[in-house]
Amino acid sequence: ENAVILVNLAHNPDGHERFVTWVNALGQGNPETWSIEQQRSQPWGIGGRATHYQFDPNRDALAMSQPESQQSARELRRWAPQVFVDHHGQVASFFFPPNSPVENEALSDGIYRRWTEMFGHGNADAFDRYGWSYYQRDYFDFHAPEYWDIWPSLTGAIGMTYETDGGGNLAKRRDDGTIVTMREGAERHFAASLATVTTAVENREARLRDMALFAQHSLDLARGATRGYVIDPGADPARAAALVENLQHVGVEVRWVPDAFTVKSARALFADHSKLAPTKWSGGERAGMPRPALEPAAARTFAHGAFVIDMAQPASRIARTVLEADASPDTAFVRRELGKYTRNIARGKRAPSEDYGFYDLTAWSLALSYGVDVYGCAESLPAGTLLAENDPNVDDESTERLPDSLAVGIPLTARVARVGPLVMHDAAGKVVLDLRGSVDGEARTAYVWSCASAGAQRLALRMLQEGFRVATATQPLRAGGQDWPRGSLIARVERNPNTLHARLTALARTCGVAVHAVNSAWIDTGDTGVGSEAIRSLSAPRIAVLVDEPVSANAYGWLWFLFERRLGVRFTALRASRLNARILDRYNVVIVPDGDGSTLAEQLGESGIGSLKSWVNRGGALVCMDDASEFPTLKQVGLSSAHVLGVPAKPKEIDEDAGPDSAAVEASRRPQYIPGTVFRASIDPRNFLGYGFTNATLPVLMHGVTFLKPSRDGVNAFVFDRTSPTVTGWTWPETERRLTGTSYAIDEPNGAGHTVMIAGPADFRSFWRSTERVLLNAVLYAPSKE
Repeated sequence: ENAVILVNLAHNPDGHERFVTWVNALGQGNPETWSIEQQRSQPWGIGGRATHYQFDPNRDALAMSQPESQQSARELRRWAPQVFVDHHGQVASFFFPPNSPVENEALSDGIYRRWTEMFGHGNADAFDRYGWSYYQRDYFDFHAPEYWDIWPSLTGAIGMTYETDGGGNLAKRRDDGTIVTMREGAERHFAASLATVTTAVENREARLRDMALFAQHSLDLARGATRGYVIDPGADPARAAALVENLQHVGVEVRWVPDAFTVKSARALFADHSKLAPTKWSGGERAGMPRPALEPAAARTFAHGAFVIDMAQPASRIARTVLEADASPDTAFVRRELGKYTRNIARGKRAPSEDYGFYDLTAWSLALSYGVDVYGCAESLPAGTLLAENDPNVDDESTERLPDSLAVGIPLTARVARVGPLVMHDAAGKVVLDLRGSVDGEARTAYVWSCASAGAQRLALRMLQEGFRVATATQPLRAGGQDWPRGSLIARVERNPNTLHARLTALARTCGVAVHAVNSAWIDTGDTGVGSEAIRSLSAPRIAVLVDEPVSANAYGWLWFLFERRLGVRFTALRASRLNARILDRYNVVIVPDGDGSTLAEQLGESGIGSLKSWVNRGGALVCMDDASEFPTLKQVGLSSAHVLGVPAKPKEIDEDAGPDSAAVEASRRPQYIPGTVFRASIDPRNFLGYGFTNATLPVLMHGVTFLKPSRDGVNAFVFDRTSPTVTGWTWPETERRLTGTSYAIDEPNGAGHTVMIAGPADFRSFWRSTERVLLNAVLYAPSKE
């Protein structure tokens, strides 16, 4: 009578099936010791939380990469709830807000905080009637907009996460030996839900009034310093369109202006004013999350049209939050964390360290992650055409149905691939922007396409996978009267079957790539044409991705989704224990996602490491990402002359009187944990890892404690060599000083093969598209390079 309650069961059939299969196979029907503990020791990848592609759905509300997330978001936007509760079950005692610091700065007007106090008191009263334990603040912050409680709050709802004891398992043993069951966890969630509804109903008018006030304040942002944003499609409009689709999924209205226009006052959100650091630069002592200095505004012309966002819309706070740099932590939080830092670096080797107060990322700008130029504008923008959101339940013009797997031989209906939104419509369904690729004629000599577009690697990998012969230019190329950058792709007519013309045309269309037909090998200028010695043939990719311990299941899932659903490229999931000479010879690329390198070396053992090194020396490409980038540097592996910072190749004796912040002591320990921070790395455009990047630097995400000291014998393709490398996110007093001079990506030749190390999560949660190119360059070029 007094409230409309929507219940989204959020049933995860893939994770549920994995977990239930595990419990039914080995669990017991009575809560004895082994039965309870066994529920929490499933094999790798069998956790019930993960989706089919091993994504954590609770961290996808920013990326909106998964169909489940897109569908949920669509319904939430349609209903626009005043209160949103996300029910979880992982903790030892029930949690409900108020949250701990840090709170997202878009909610700093106090409305959200006041309501969580009100709902918290209502829940507390309900729990106190039963004598149940609970807590607030403590651990769960309200910072990164990737969670399903924060995102609705940015629309004006009061979003909250409730964590119940007893959830996630049939039963759980507490630290005092008492047992809490899933049924008891459900009872607590039920009681909290009824209490929340009661509080909302009792304060109905105030809640509706505050939500309307929130919307009005959001509209008022259009009268501030930033009236709107312009997303420049630049040379890669397909990637800009992918960013636009992401914004649409989180509720932002975006318009397309097809004609050229000029803005008198536009500032780049993340301009690069960094300078090369002196050779012996020791760095400053910056710490915390200072807001980057605003770029001076200037006139700018968008000659080929652009996407525009008018801040006079209810989702203006979301737009600002996901595009701009964030600086939420207040002075008290910064002081507290720096105090922990000081104590942690002074602690003894065996003394436990204090946990830092970061629940997840401290940087997430979609402008950075997609590598698209976005400008904040202080004036009204052209109206343009409002773009309709693509329906996540329907295959659109960009979707490609893939043939059956060669291994299975039966239809796999999930095998569809889509590089991004290549066709965009208005509200009436009319096509207003068509970014599908094309071929400008039938070539007599060769087809050429640039490596700089979002779909370029996809097109090359798919052509190679289907048996066509594709080559690359290792020098700047002149073909068909045009200049092409290093790494450009070439399909020569005389070296391919007659089916080349039709198949290339079809794939170019769904990859969003403009392919140029070349009718002569003659070049009017330069040294390199399509028939030159600098043109090298590429090898068809035969890819293996390591799974099982110690690989991160989530990190594997990001690769799985990338290869299957975005690229349409086949790969094999291979357990480390299966790495022997006979198995390895079936592949020319082995990728190790995020995982502990030392544990991997122990699993492989001397024999497995020997087989892997021999395979690399014969021409294989080993690609190690994130923490797994340490693996090739280990002494017992010996595939790289690089070292991990804080892990000396030869341990040195340290003076017992040396202070904890002395250079010698610092050199003997790893850097302090980086909680998802963006730094600027310089690119070597001559190395294949740097192909396709048009700028001298690239913002990259670092998340952890692995910094790579440069390789002596290989190519340090991406290096942190800037005086102030931080773009946005949290840093410690030591971070910039220790990061400067290290490498983000290294190519280490070994015999006929290559070992590639990428120090960060290059395809993080499927929305860090700009560094994804580094990984795909390794997959495409490394197996064929000398």
